[in-house]
Amino acid sequence: MKTKSGKHTNLFKRLCLSAAVALLCALFTLAAAATDGSSSASGKTYVHDLAGLLSDSERASLEAKLKDVSSRTGIDVGLLTDDDYTSDYAAQDRADLFAEQNFSEDNVLLFIDLSPDRTDRYWHISTSGLGITVLTDSGIDEIFDELEAKSYGGYTSQISAFASKVSEFTDYYRENGEPYEPGVDRALHPVRKGIFSAVIGFFSSLIATVNMKSKLKSVSSAVNAERYKAVNSLNVSGANELFLYSNVTRAPIVVSTSTGRSGGGSSTHHSSSGHTHGGGGRHF
Repeated sequence: MKTKSGKHTNLFKRLCLSAAVALLCALFTLAAAATDGSSSASGKTYVHDLAGLLSDSERASLEAKLKDVSSRTGIDVGLLTDDDYTSDYAAQDRADLFAEQNFSEDNVLLFIDLSPDRTDRYWHISTSGLGITVLTDSGIDEIFDELEAKSYGGYTSQISAFASKVSEFTDYYRENGEPYEPGVDRALHPVRKGIFSAVIGFFSSLIATVNMKSKLKSVSSAVNAERYKAVNSLNVSGANELFLYSNVTRAPIVVSTSTGRSGGGSSTHHSSSGHTHGGGGRHF
């Protein structure tokens, strides 16, 4: 026959065992979260390395950076890699659909797509929502130039540079109220740039006008050319003005219909799901 003391002892042992199991589960979960570089604390994954281009430590480092940039800019900045490249269009649509399914409406996704034998490599940047506004066509081209310049540092260096550029362009947009376009002076606000240009233009014109006027001090207005005629050199007894003919040359005004990426702003397209995206790609 078990005593009341024995029952209490068994109950205490069961409670201790349950607590130990719960503690082990909690420690295992924390350890898994600490070592898994592809998941953030919010449950959203920013790095999807399906091609296996990154080590565990590289993936964890980039996950932290993309999460930080996404949180700070309000634009989801993600990465996708794979090795199933078949065409530029297929890569574009794959990136667009993946961004739609995994990120918020405001997003920028860098897709690194390799051919199965990895002899062909293709970058594609997909933008949506605010990402379309922030990353113009020329801005995306500048990012690709930056990625190529960072090739010596490998994929980690290039992806990190991509995230930094998105952050930089977003900061510029929020500070100036317009997207960054390469070749435009970032030091001046658009309004200040307009005023500055107008003032410079006014004074340049004023100086040029004063200079030309100073060279014409010996010239005064006249109603006819009598003053230029040598004395007794010509005697005109009569004069008439006759209209002989006119010669008019006409030329059509050429209107450009180019849809290339050389102009400002962002070109857009629709994914196979019907959503609007911006972006662009380049082989490297």
